[in-house]
Amino acid sequence: MISRAVLSAAISCLLVASCTPGGSESGGHPSAPAFDGTFTAEFGVRTTVRGTLVPDTSVTVTWVARSACGDNGCVATATEFPPDERGDPRPSTMVFDFVDGHWVSVTAEPAQCPSATGEPLDVEAWQTFVLDPKPDGALVGTYTNRSSVGGACFSATQPVTITRTADANPEARVADPAAQPARVPSPASGLWGSYRVVETNPATGQIYPPTIYAGNTHCLRTGERCLSYFVDPQSSALLVMTFAYDHWASVSAPLETPCGNGETGMSVVTGTVALPQPVSDPIMALTGSNRTDLTGRCPKTLTVDTRLERTGNGPGKG
Repeated sequence: MISRAVLSAAISCLLVASCTPGGSESGGHPSAPAFDGTFTAEFGVRTTVRGTLVPDTSVTVTWVARSACGDNGCVATATEFPPDERGDPRPSTMVFDFVDGHWVSVTAEPAQCPSATGEPLDVEAWQTFVLDPKPDGALVGTYTNRSSVGGACFSATQPVTITRTADANPEARVADPAAQPARVPSPASGLWGSYRVVETNPATGQIYPPTIYAGNTHCLRTGERCLSYFVDPQSSALLVMTFAYDHWASVSAPLETPCGNGETGMSVVTGTVALPQPVSDPIMALTGSNRTDLTGRCPKTLTVDTRLERTGNGPGKG
Protein backbone atom coordinates (compact mmCIF):
# COMPACT_ATOMS: atom_id res chain seq x y z
CA MET A 1 0.00 0.00 0.00
CA ILE A 2 2.82 2.41 0.87
CA SER A 3 4.74 1.66 -2.30
CA ARG A 4 1.61 2.20 -4.43
CA ALA A 5 1.02 5.61 -2.82
CA VAL A 6 4.63 6.67 -3.38
CA LEU A 7 4.51 5.45 -6.98
CA SER A 8 1.26 7.32 -7.64
CA ALA A 9 2.71 10.51 -6.21
CA ALA A 10 5.88 10.16 -8.28
CA ILE A 11 3.95 9.60 -11.50
CA SER A 12 1.70 12.58 -10.75
CA CYS A 13 4.71 14.84 -10.22
CA LEU A 14 6.16 13.75 -13.53
CA LEU A 15 2.92 14.57 -15.29
CA VAL A 16 2.14 17.83 -13.52
CA ALA A 17 4.61 20.69 -13.94
CA SER A 18 4.64 21.95 -10.36
CA CYS A 19 4.68 19.90 -7.19
CA THR A 20 4.42 21.04 -3.61
CA PRO A 21 7.56 21.97 -1.70
CA GLY A 22 9.50 18.81 -0.99
CA GLY A 23 8.09 17.24 -4.14
CA SER A 24 11.48 15.71 -4.91
CA GLU A 25 11.14 13.80 -1.63
CA SER A 26 14.44 15.22 -0.46
CA GLY A 27 14.91 14.59 3.22
CA GLY A 28 12.37 11.76 3.14
CA HIS A 29 9.33 14.03 2.79
CA PRO A 30 6.39 12.77 0.73
CA SER A 31 5.28 14.55 -2.43
CA ALA A 32 2.03 15.39 -4.22
CA PRO A 33 0.86 17.53 -7.14
CA ALA A 34 0.48 21.16 -6.08
CA PHE A 35 -2.99 22.27 -5.00
CA ASP A 36 -2.40 26.03 -4.76
CA GLY A 37 -4.25 29.03 -6.17
CA THR A 38 -7.76 30.01 -7.20
CA PHE A 39 -9.87 27.26 -8.74
CA THR A 40 -13.20 26.85 -10.47
CA ALA A 41 -15.08 23.92 -8.90
CA GLU A 42 -17.74 22.52 -11.22
CA PHE A 43 -20.27 20.20 -9.59
CA GLY A 44 -22.30 18.05 -11.97
CA VAL A 45 -25.88 16.88 -11.59
CA ARG A 46 -26.61 15.09 -8.33
CA THR A 47 -27.36 11.35 -8.57
CA THR A 48 -29.15 9.43 -5.83
CA VAL A 49 -28.17 5.93 -4.70
CA ARG A 50 -31.01 4.62 -6.86
CA GLY A 51 -29.44 6.21 -9.94
CA THR A 52 -31.98 9.03 -10.22
CA LEU A 53 -30.67 12.31 -11.62
CA VAL A 54 -31.84 15.34 -9.64
CA PRO A 55 -32.53 18.25 -12.03
CA ASP A 56 -31.07 21.73 -11.44
CA THR A 57 -28.43 20.54 -8.96
CA SER A 58 -25.28 21.34 -10.93
CA VAL A 59 -23.38 24.38 -9.66
CA THR A 60 -20.06 26.14 -10.24
CA VAL A 61 -18.24 27.81 -7.35
CA THR A 62 -14.77 29.20 -6.62
CA TRP A 63 -12.18 27.67 -4.31
CA VAL A 64 -8.95 29.16 -2.99
CA ALA A 65 -6.46 26.51 -1.88
CA ARG A 66 -3.00 26.04 -0.38
CA SER A 67 -0.91 22.87 -0.11
CA ALA A 68 2.29 21.70 1.55
CA CYS A 69 4.23 18.50 2.12
CA GLY A 70 6.17 17.74 5.28
CA ASP A 71 6.55 15.32 8.15
CA ASN A 72 2.73 15.13 8.46
CA GLY A 73 2.32 14.09 4.83
CA CYS A 74 0.89 16.18 2.01
CA VAL A 75 -1.99 18.41 3.09
CA ALA A 76 -4.10 20.97 1.26
CA THR A 77 -6.58 23.45 2.71
CA ALA A 78 -9.35 25.05 0.67
CA THR A 79 -12.07 27.66 1.17
CA GLU A 80 -15.14 28.24 -0.99
CA PHE A 81 -14.92 31.97 -1.69
CA PRO A 82 -17.40 33.48 -1.67
CA PRO A 83 -19.70 30.78 -0.23
CA ASP A 84 -22.56 29.76 -2.53
CA GLU A 85 -25.76 28.51 -0.91
CA ARG A 86 -27.16 26.72 -3.97
CA GLY A 87 -27.52 22.93 -4.01
CA ASP A 88 -26.46 20.59 -1.20
CA PRO A 89 -24.93 22.34 1.81
CA ARG A 90 -21.28 21.77 0.98
CA PRO A 91 -18.55 22.44 3.55
CA SER A 92 -17.22 25.99 3.19
CA THR A 93 -13.73 24.98 4.34
CA MET A 94 -11.91 21.71 3.70
CA VAL A 95 -8.71 19.93 4.66
CA PHE A 96 -7.39 17.44 2.10
CA ASP A 97 -4.83 14.67 2.54
CA PHE A 98 -2.98 13.06 -0.35
CA VAL A 99 -3.76 9.37 0.16
CA ASP A 100 -2.99 6.61 -2.36
CA GLY A 101 -2.81 9.11 -5.21
CA HIS A 102 -6.03 11.00 -4.29
CA TRP A 103 -6.72 14.29 -2.54
CA VAL A 104 -9.31 13.26 0.08
CA SER A 105 -11.40 15.42 2.41
CA VAL A 106 -13.97 14.07 4.88
CA THR A 107 -16.19 16.14 7.19
CA ALA A 108 -19.22 15.33 9.34
CA GLU A 109 -21.73 17.97 10.35
CA PRO A 110 -25.00 17.84 12.35
CA ALA A 111 -28.06 18.00 10.10
CA GLN A 112 -31.76 17.17 10.01
CA CYS A 113 -33.88 15.13 7.62
CA PRO A 114 -37.67 14.79 7.50
CA SER A 115 -38.83 11.48 8.96
CA ALA A 116 -41.63 9.28 7.58
CA THR A 117 -44.01 11.08 9.92
CA GLY A 118 -42.84 14.51 8.78
CA GLU A 119 -40.95 15.25 11.98
CA PRO A 120 -37.28 16.33 11.89
CA LEU A 121 -34.77 13.51 12.27
CA ASP A 122 -31.32 14.32 13.67
CA VAL A 123 -28.50 12.90 11.52
CA GLU A 124 -24.90 13.61 10.59
CA ALA A 125 -24.12 14.67 7.03
CA TRP A 126 -20.84 13.05 5.96
CA GLN A 127 -19.38 15.09 3.10
CA THR A 128 -16.51 13.51 1.19
CA PHE A 129 -14.34 14.67 -1.70
CA VAL A 130 -12.10 12.21 -3.56
CA LEU A 131 -10.14 14.06 -6.27
CA ASP A 132 -7.63 12.61 -8.73
CA PRO A 133 -4.87 14.84 -10.20
CA LYS A 134 -4.82 14.86 -14.01
CA PRO A 135 -1.88 15.51 -16.40
CA ASP A 136 -3.25 18.95 -17.34
CA GLY A 137 -3.24 20.05 -13.68
CA ALA A 138 -6.99 19.67 -13.14
CA LEU A 139 -8.51 17.58 -10.36
CA VAL A 140 -11.42 15.28 -11.21
CA GLY A 141 -13.45 13.16 -8.83
CA THR A 142 -16.60 12.94 -6.76
CA TYR A 143 -18.39 14.69 -3.94
CA THR A 144 -20.75 12.61 -1.79
CA ASN A 145 -23.17 13.78 0.87
CA ARG A 146 -24.24 10.81 3.00
CA SER A 147 -26.57 10.59 5.96
CA SER A 148 -25.42 8.64 9.01
CA VAL A 149 -28.95 7.23 9.27
CA GLY A 150 -29.89 4.61 6.69
CA GLY A 151 -32.90 5.62 4.63
CA ALA A 152 -32.74 9.29 5.60
CA CYS A 153 -31.83 12.20 3.31
CA PHE A 154 -28.37 13.03 1.91
CA SER A 155 -27.63 10.00 -0.25
CA ALA A 156 -26.29 11.63 -3.39
CA THR A 157 -23.12 11.78 -5.49
CA GLN A 158 -21.93 14.60 -7.76
CA PRO A 159 -19.02 14.56 -10.23
CA VAL A 160 -16.54 17.38 -9.58
CA THR A 161 -13.94 19.03 -11.82
CA ILE A 162 -11.47 21.46 -10.22
CA THR A 163 -9.60 23.77 -12.62
CA ARG A 164 -6.95 26.31 -11.65
CA THR A 165 -7.73 29.81 -12.94
CA ALA A 166 -5.35 32.15 -11.09
CA ASP A 167 -3.04 32.61 -8.15
CA ALA A 168 -4.58 32.55 -4.70
CA ASN A 169 -6.99 35.38 -3.94
CA PRO A 170 -5.44 37.23 -0.97
CA GLU A 171 -8.90 38.23 0.29
CA ALA A 172 -9.82 34.60 1.02
CA ARG A 173 -8.92 33.21 4.40
CA VAL A 174 -7.31 29.81 3.88
CA ALA A 175 -5.85 27.83 6.77
CA ASP A 176 -2.15 27.01 6.78
CA PRO A 177 -1.81 23.41 5.51
CA ALA A 178 1.55 23.00 7.23
CA ALA A 179 -0.08 23.76 10.59
CA GLN A 180 -2.65 20.95 10.33
CA PRO A 181 -2.20 17.95 12.64
CA ALA A 182 -1.12 14.71 11.03
CA ARG A 183 -3.80 12.48 9.58
CA VAL A 184 -4.42 9.38 11.71
CA PRO A 185 -5.31 6.22 9.74
CA SER A 186 -8.25 4.21 11.06
CA PRO A 187 -8.51 0.40 11.06
CA ALA A 188 -12.13 0.83 9.92
CA SER A 189 -10.93 1.90 6.46
CA GLY A 190 -10.33 -1.78 5.75
CA LEU A 191 -14.10 -2.28 5.39
CA TRP A 192 -14.57 -1.89 1.63
CA GLY A 193 -15.74 -4.00 -1.29
CA SER A 194 -18.68 -6.40 -1.53
CA TYR A 195 -20.07 -8.21 1.50
CA ARG A 196 -22.71 -10.90 1.94
CA VAL A 197 -24.85 -10.11 4.98
CA VAL A 198 -26.34 -13.19 6.66
CA GLU A 199 -28.84 -12.87 9.53
CA THR A 200 -29.78 -15.73 11.87
CA ASN A 201 -32.55 -15.85 14.47
CA PRO A 202 -30.73 -17.17 17.57
CA ALA A 203 -34.01 -18.28 19.15
CA THR A 204 -35.13 -20.50 16.25
CA GLY A 205 -31.99 -21.04 14.19
CA GLN A 206 -33.74 -19.65 11.11
CA ILE A 207 -31.35 -18.21 8.54
CA TYR A 208 -32.82 -15.37 6.48
CA PRO A 209 -32.05 -14.92 2.76
CA PRO A 210 -28.66 -13.17 2.46
CA THR A 211 -28.13 -9.78 0.84
CA ILE A 212 -24.96 -8.59 -0.87
CA TYR A 213 -23.95 -4.96 -0.33
CA ALA A 214 -21.13 -3.03 -2.00
CA GLY A 215 -19.46 0.12 -0.74
CA ASN A 216 -16.56 1.60 1.19
CA THR A 217 -15.54 3.52 4.28
CA HIS A 218 -14.37 7.13 4.73
CA CYS A 219 -12.87 8.40 7.97
CA LEU A 220 -12.28 11.77 9.61
CA ARG A 221 -8.68 12.96 9.69
CA THR A 222 -8.50 12.18 13.40
CA GLY A 223 -9.22 8.51 12.67
CA GLU A 224 -11.67 8.43 15.56
CA ARG A 225 -14.86 8.09 13.50
CA CYS A 226 -15.77 6.74 10.08
CA LEU A 227 -18.83 6.21 7.91
CA SER A 228 -19.24 2.86 6.13
CA TYR A 229 -21.80 3.22 3.34
CA PHE A 230 -22.98 0.17 1.41
CA VAL A 231 -25.72 -0.32 -1.19
CA ASP A 232 -27.48 -3.45 -2.44
CA PRO A 233 -27.09 -3.13 -6.26
CA GLN A 234 -30.33 -5.06 -6.83
CA SER A 235 -32.74 -3.19 -4.56
CA SER A 236 -30.73 -0.06 -3.63
CA ALA A 237 -31.24 -0.99 0.03
CA LEU A 238 -28.69 0.66 2.31
CA LEU A 239 -26.33 -0.62 4.96
CA VAL A 240 -25.01 2.46 6.76
CA MET A 241 -22.77 2.16 9.81
CA THR A 242 -20.79 4.68 11.87
CA PHE A 243 -17.50 3.54 13.36
CA ALA A 244 -16.17 4.69 16.75
CA TYR A 245 -14.56 3.07 19.79
CA ASP A 246 -13.69 -0.21 18.03
CA HIS A 247 -17.16 -1.01 16.73
CA TRP A 248 -19.72 0.01 14.13
CA ALA A 249 -23.23 1.13 15.08
CA SER A 250 -26.20 1.59 12.78
CA VAL A 251 -29.72 2.97 13.02
CA SER A 252 -32.39 3.18 10.33
CA ALA A 253 -34.89 5.94 9.75
CA PRO A 254 -38.36 5.09 11.12
CA LEU A 255 -40.29 3.16 8.50
CA GLU A 256 -44.00 2.46 8.25
CA THR A 257 -44.30 -1.34 8.42
CA PRO A 258 -47.32 -3.63 7.83
CA CYS A 259 -48.35 -5.65 10.86
CA GLY A 260 -49.85 -8.45 8.79
CA ASN A 261 -53.40 -7.91 10.06
CA GLY A 262 -54.25 -4.85 8.00
CA GLU A 263 -52.72 -2.53 10.59
CA THR A 264 -49.39 -0.72 10.37
CA GLY A 265 -46.68 0.20 12.83
CA MET A 266 -43.35 2.01 12.78
CA SER A 267 -40.11 0.04 12.77
CA VAL A 268 -36.54 1.10 13.57
CA VAL A 269 -33.53 -1.18 13.11
CA THR A 270 -30.41 -0.71 15.24
CA GLY A 271 -27.26 -2.78 15.08
CA THR A 272 -23.67 -3.19 16.21
CA VAL A 273 -20.70 -5.10 14.80
CA ALA A 274 -17.28 -5.36 16.40
CA LEU A 275 -13.89 -4.54 14.87
CA PRO A 276 -12.21 -7.93 14.35
CA GLN A 277 -8.86 -8.73 15.88
CA PRO A 278 -6.38 -8.85 14.33
CA VAL A 279 -7.42 -6.15 11.86
CA SER A 280 -6.77 -6.70 8.15
CA ASP A 281 -7.15 -4.57 5.02
CA PRO A 282 -9.47 -5.55 3.54
CA ILE A 283 -11.53 -6.76 6.47
CA MET A 284 -12.81 -10.21 5.57
CA ALA A 285 -15.62 -10.71 8.12
CA LEU A 286 -17.58 -8.91 10.82
CA THR A 287 -20.01 -10.27 13.38
CA GLY A 288 -22.66 -8.55 15.48
CA SER A 289 -26.40 -8.23 15.90
CA ASN A 290 -29.41 -6.27 14.64
CA ARG A 291 -32.52 -5.40 16.62
CA THR A 292 -35.84 -4.41 15.05
CA ASP A 293 -38.25 -2.51 17.27
CA LEU A 294 -41.81 -2.33 15.94
CA THR A 295 -44.14 0.13 17.65
CA GLY A 296 -47.74 1.16 17.14
CA ARG A 297 -50.53 -1.34 16.44
CA CYS A 298 -48.31 -4.42 16.65
CA PRO A 299 -45.44 -3.78 19.06
CA LYS A 300 -42.71 -6.40 19.12
CA THR A 301 -38.93 -6.80 19.07
CA LEU A 302 -36.74 -9.13 17.03
CA THR A 303 -33.00 -9.54 17.54
CA VAL A 304 -30.88 -11.45 15.03
CA ASP A 305 -27.22 -12.39 14.80
CA THR A 306 -25.46 -10.73 11.85
CA ARG A 307 -22.38 -11.74 9.90
CA LEU A 308 -20.73 -9.83 7.04
CA GLU A 309 -18.58 -11.96 4.74
CA ARG A 310 -16.42 -10.34 2.07
CA THR A 311 -17.11 -11.56 -1.47
CA GLY A 312 -14.99 -9.25 -3.63
CA ASN A 313 -13.54 -5.80 -4.29
CA GLY A 314 -16.86 -4.24 -5.32
CA PRO A 315 -16.54 -0.53 -6.18
CA GLY A 316 -13.06 -0.25 -4.75
CA LYS A 317 -11.59 1.41 -1.69
CA GLY A 318 -11.94 4.99 -2.93
